[in-house]
Amino acid sequence: MLGLVDTLRQEVRAAARAAALRSVAMVLLLVGLAFLTAALWLFIVTVATALTAAVVIGALYCGVGLILLAMASFRSGGHTSAHTAASPTPGATPTPQAPLVQLAEGFAMGMQAGRAARSPGRGS
Repeated sequence: MLGLVDTLRQEVRAAARAAALRSVAMVLLLVGLAFLTAALWLFIVTVATALTAAVVIGALYCGVGLILLAMASFRSGGHTSAHTAASPTPGATPTPQAPLVQLAEGFAMGMQAGRAARSPGRGS
């Protein structure tokens, strides 16, 4: 039981460390994006007018945003999963927790295999 708690603590620490690093990375990326936007603004203003710079940068951000939105809806299944969830087939029992149950079972089996590998003399 104590080994399970130690393993859980290590996993929580690793997840917290990863979340902190991702947060710092996102802040740095946003600062870099702000500087790149300012540099693009200054470049376009030297070549054209401020209105042209605003239109070009606005269109660039809208285009990238629309592409990312399309990618996100494509990977998540879009409206297909919402439509399937709204109208289940008759006679079928809904199992929204089945993937979570499978995940928990897989985790438990992995923990058991890890214990068995660490102490071959004891068994399971």
